[in-house]
Amino acid sequence: MKKISLSMLTSLFMFIWINGNVFAQAASPEVWAKAKGQNYETNKKLDYPYSGWKWDSIKKKNPIKKIGVGKKINLIDFWGEGRIKDNNMITGFPDAYNINHQYQLVSNGPDKNRKIPNRIPVSNYNNFADELQKLVEDGSVLVITLMGAPINEDCASEIARMIDKKDGVVIVYDADKKDSKKLETAMKKENMKRINVNDFKPSYGTEFYWNKFFEISLNISDLYVTNKQNNNNKALKQIKNATKKKPLKEYDKKEL
Repeated sequence: MKKISLSMLTSLFMFIWINGNVFAQAASPEVWAKAKGQNYETNKKLDYPYSGWKWDSIKKKNPIKKIGVGKKINLIDFWGEGRIKDNNMITGFPDAYNINHQYQLVSNGPDKNRKIPNRIPVSNYNNFADELQKLVEDGSVLVITLMGAPINEDCASEIARMIDKKDGVVIVYDADKKDSKKLETAMKKENMKRINVNDFKPSYGTEFYWNKFFEISLNISDLYVTNKQNNNNKALKQIKNATKKKPLKEYDKKEL
């Protein structure tokens, strides 16, 4: 896997500092409203009624439709923007729900300044847990990823709340030690354990599903599985069921 440098990361995103954390810069409401719509050619359009909405409009609805009720969510990318392929840099997934700021636009690549596909909106980068709890069911997500983005208290607690407590897998890319500690504390409360990514070996027939998560141009720094998972093969089987993708060579040709 390629190691991304700070200079490469800062060229990929515009950043702002909030309470000691660095977040991508959201657009103004006016710029967001006029932005071009989501790219559902590169990305798969998932079933979500509020993808093109801002949270300020969703909160006025009664009731608010929540996803993950009675049906598991395959993949959520926290602070995700959909698939971005910019030169040799690959981030995001074409088949993920993307939790992000209500006015955040795609930050780079061919879809730069377009609206984020399959976006689950929150109103700000901090203190958003009560909003997200109205949008995503507890314990409903099979795989949650987070890449190259800060982990604040609400982010850590919401990952722990949303992940499936039986077979869920959490994959974090390039987290620093301080952020890793926040997430580890939250995950322990939900009986999720951190394991070494090098100890998470795919079994024959599932390698290409695991490879999906190694397409990203960032290093996997944290991997969590539930204490109820008896072995790595069970977790990998869950990744297989969650991604439902063709072998990597075919996937590359079709999606990238």
